Amino acid sequence: MGTKILSVVIPTYNMEEFLSRCLETLIVDEKKLTRLEVLVINDGSKDSSLQIANKYHAIYPETIKVIDKENGNYGSCINRGLKEATGKYFRILDADDTFNKNALSKLLEVLDSSDDEMIITNYTYVYDTTGSVKKERTRGVVFGKSYDKFDFSKGNDEILSMHAITYKTSLLKNINLHLDEGVSYTDLEYVYFPMQNVKSIKFFDIYLYEYHIGREGQTVDPRSQAKSLKSFLTVTKRLVDDYVSGYSNKDEILKANQRITINKIIYATFKIGLVLCKKNSESDAVLKDIYRKIKRTDKNVMWLKMKKIKPIVLLWDITGIYFSSIKKLFTR
Repeated sequence: MGTKILSVVIPTYNMEEFLSRCLETLIVDEKKLTRLEVLVINDGSKDSSLQIANKYHAIYPETIKVIDKENGNYGSCINRGLKEATGKYFRILDADDTFNKNALSKLLEVLDSSDDEMIITNYTYVYDTTGSVKKERTRGVVFGKSYDKFDFSKGNDEILSMHAITYKTSLLKNINLHLDEGVSYTDLEYVYFPMQNVKSIKFFDIYLYEYHIGREGQTVDPRSQAKSLKSFLTVTKRLVDDYVSGYSNKDEILKANQRITINKIIYATFKIGLVLCKKNSESDAVLKDIYRKIKRTDKNVMWLKMKKIKPIVLLWDITGIYFSSIKKLFTR
């Protein structure tokens, strides 16, 4: 069995409908398969996800490993996967998404000779209900070149996401990366926290990740998001607290890159909190804490993506009124 080049962690909770599809896209040719480590983390699934994972382990025992644990949500799966990972590089694949198999073969080739700490690949949105696709590709880079720094805010905001990032495993272990457990949407912590320690970045023109969109109950579904306000508040507060605490010591490129992630989750959190959810004192206090800290530290975070929500936030800030309350007046 060859040394593992890449560890792929697949957080899995009640994914029996999609897990086989996901795993099939990881079955590359036999020689490369020995260099790949797939860690299926079964997060207390109540369906047949564990049985499906074990079936693939039986067929590919040198590649696919199954870890069965009690439910702890997304972050706990990444934490456990990182603890178990033996590959030179580390990345995440959600169980309801897929990799492009040819792209994975290419990635294994380039990672074998790479030593950069952060690898960026392109990804694709796949709209399952319509069959359409949308491609996200890095702009303005020399593919295959090592960069010691790179400003993603100059035209590459969307590419800076979990779907595009592969980290060197030793980097994540050396910084003791630990995502919040018991909450959802911690993939943004995976993007945010290693940034300040990355010393070399390389981009490859490979469309690896296929992000499937359109199924009911998905985490990007507004109904799912409304039920997960506590998760959004937890993750947002952690990222904002870190951002403001070391703001004066960060260089401008690091600020710009971390601001992308902060802005994404703040926008989502305030949209969910003020538009999709009813007002309650506990969540309102956390929203105020987040808003005051970030507004005092870096106003650019609040306004980058807030053309639609800016009036809603200002209304809340001045009067304490939630847009969700106003909506009810017009829907009665």
